Amino acid sequence: ANWSRLNPSDYLPGVGDVIAKCPFDPEDNATAVWVERGNPSGLPGLYSGTVAEFTKADSVIFRTNLYYKT
Repeated sequence: ANWSRLNPSDYLPGVGDVIAKCPFDPEDNATAVWVERGNPSGLPGLYSGTVAEFTKADSVIFRTNLYYKT
């Protein structure tokens, strides 16, 4: 996947280290799902899946950080 660093002032808690992740090819499919139950500590989380490199040989699943919303 392509990695692009975002402006630190745009940081969103639970999303991570402000690095955007997207497929190399804009025609590639990327899928996301919001999971409310079954995560560690019972916290909700966003999972996304795409391919890891330009050869499309490796698939990856990414989960945002889990945190309590205050």
